Amino acid sequence: MLASHAKPVVRKGVTAFLLISFAGTWLWLLFARAGLGLSPLNPLLQLPTFCTPGIAAVVVRHWVTNEGFAAAGLRIRRKTARRYYIVGGIRLDQLPQTAPFQRPYGAVHPHHVAASGA
Repeated sequence: MLASHAKPVVRKGVTAFLLISFAGTWLWLLFARAGLGLSPLNPLLQLPTFCTPGIAAVVVRHWVTNEGFAAAGLRIRRKTARRYYIVGGIRLDQLPQTAPFQRPYGAVHPHHVAASGA
């Protein structure tokens, strides 16, 4: 329930994002499939599809809502978020607790060797 002092929801940005994102994705899929003959499993078809929501976010933030990117929360905060950067930089395979649960790179499971006849 919204309080009386709460700001009303501005739906213009969300509507534009969804429209650009879905329309861009489907138009690209239809063009690539019908015009170029690409399979939906082809990475050349999938890459622009995955980038469309990001492009839509930039378009909406810059041209539709005129918010810009200064207040987007993308600034690097080295002092206040130092521990999160350190934890994010640690690879899980370097932690001793996770070593028993990981297979070494290039290891082959015994069932795979028996099934292939090697």
